[in-house]
Amino acid sequence: MTDFGAYLSRLGVARRAPAPDALFELQRAHVERVPYETLWIAEGTQRTIEPEASIAAINRGHGGYCFQLNGAFSALLASLGYDVTLHAGAVHGSGGASVEGLHNHLVLLVHGLATSDHPSGTWYVDAGLGDALHEPLPLAPGTYQQGALTFGLARSDHPEYDWAWRHGPKGAFFGMSFRDRPARLCDFESQHAHLSHSPESIFVNNLIFMRRNATGSTSLTNTMLTETDEAGVARRIVTDRDEWLDLVEHRFQRCLDGLSAAELDRIWAVLLDRFAQFKATHPSSATA
Repeated sequence: MTDFGAYLSRLGVARRAPAPDALFELQRAHVERVPYETLWIAEGTQRTIEPEASIAAINRGHGGYCFQLNGAFSALLASLGYDVTLHAGAVHGSGGASVEGLHNHLVLLVHGLATSDHPSGTWYVDAGLGDALHEPLPLAPGTYQQGALTFGLARSDHPEYDWAWRHGPKGAFFGMSFRDRPARLCDFESQHAHLSHSPESIFVNNLIFMRRNATGSTSLTNTMLTETDEAGVARRIVTDRDEWLDLVEHRFQRCLDGLSAAELDRIWAVLLDRFAQFKATHPSSATA
């Protein structure tokens, strides 16, 4: 049985009836307490995108990436009585969305929660976009400020997509486009297989942790720590193994139980090798 009680405990949120403020509380708690992370890929762990398995991992102190985080979150919301639907999205660069990128991101929409400012009652909800949403956005064109981060939402002019979400200049990526029509979780299986196994995948070639907070975001990509707040974006290389592990466990709240010292040494050696390669090709950027 899926343990939604343990899930809510991980979030530090009490069970409440569906309401806009309750939805906002859940989104904030999710991105603050459950990390966007790909340590499981670095470990060589085979993970599915089935919500039950993703929730079990979250309850063990793990996180995941978009298919797992939003898949789990959608199941939690449904269990609480929310009208939630899944939608196909595509994270992309400044060149815009492509057909090939379709289904590389899972988007959630929650319906039927009208407010005086948003009478249609449909909200864009996303716990799996790394350094992006801290709270839901109304599904309506506009510019939205959340702490130090600014987002834009507009109708897409691409024939395969209906909405274009754009990150601000402090974001880790350019944008994401998505469809209005609902999708099924199985529609994302092929992209999950590619992103978690392909030698060309950014997630196979980089170990990533991300968390949001009220003012900004923190990310750790291999050994590069990035902290974003109202003052700007600060980056530094973490070259000490113990500091790196402390960041993973305490800043990103990713439990390391079950990983042996030998396995952690192996992963750390891979990260140091990646840093050496980066330093060789970007000497002016690789500063500790």
